[in-house]
Amino acid sequence: MPQKTVTTTYDVVVDDEDHHSIWENGRPLPDGWRTQGFSGAREDCVRHIDEVWTQLRSPEDLTHLRKGTPQ
Repeated sequence: MPQKTVTTTYDVVVDDEDHHSIWENGRPLPDGWRTQGFSGAREDCVRHIDEVWTQLRSPEDLTHLRKGTPQ
């Protein structure tokens, strides 16, 4: 009998500092995280994050850089 392939669906999630990650669809999100609106296979979610998440510094880091103040 052929084995069934189980495909897990993931959501792209974002936290308050705009960090992106993937989370298994249907699982409760940790505090501080929300869905970003993109769901799919793991590889598709990672590809989406690569396309949309270009800023890897936190908003706090950016504020210090703009002001020229040390952290």
